[in-house]
Amino acid sequence: MSVGQKTASRPLLKNTQDFDPYYGQKNLAETCAACVSTLFSPAPLAAGSTVAAPGEKAAASPMQLSHFVAYILHRTRLPTSVPFTALYYLQQLKTLHPLATGSSCHRLFFAAYMIAAKFHCDDTYTLESWGIVSRAMFSHKEINQMERELCRYLNWGLNVEPDALAQFEAKVLKEHSPAKIVKKQSSLPLRTSRTSPTTDRFHLDRRRKTVSTTNCQNVTDTPDPICRSFVTF
Repeated sequence: MSVGQKTASRPLLKNTQDFDPYYGQKNLAETCAACVSTLFSPAPLAAGSTVAAPGEKAAASPMQLSHFVAYILHRTRLPTSVPFTALYYLQQLKTLHPLATGSSCHRLFFAAYMIAAKFHCDDTYTLESWGIVSRAMFSHKEINQMERELCRYLNWGLNVEPDALAQFEAKVLKEHSPAKIVKKQSSLPLRTSRTSPTTDRFHLDRRRKTVSTTNCQNVTDTPDPICRSFVTF
């Protein structure tokens, strides 16, 4: 049998129309996106603008927020308590700063999700892995700065009581869920280790938690230039 025949005998690639941009996370992703968009009204991006730092490779425009959230959920595969804690942080941010608007809901959710993951899990992803999770939308410098910035705006009030989180989750699902989401018991309790590695094609490196915000409480309250567009008042 010739090489050509062997190649022809292989199954055809799936039509691109079969690709699921939500990676099976549509309901939760759309719920998160709707909640963030309701809390913050981001300034519209100019045509052709990007969200990456100068010199960083980026798409001409950011992807749809719900698709971005779905990819984060798919790549990290953390318990549902993590995205809802991220939304809880953003709700607290809006409560503390009612006039705040976000220049990018992508930035807001991503930063909150990183902090929530570190709150719930004893071991979390490295900076390089978070860059992969963000689909290279943000440089490593931006990722660190966004995390510090959000912690400062939250006055470092990152502890979330289980009862408060449960009530908040129910409220979010009632107000923002596009469809009824069957509530499942979280596979992990609060502040625990994630033991099931991702089975996605890229292995994301996880190490013992070293919160990049550890030495940042003394950082000046003046936002860094990159983060001035993170939250505006």
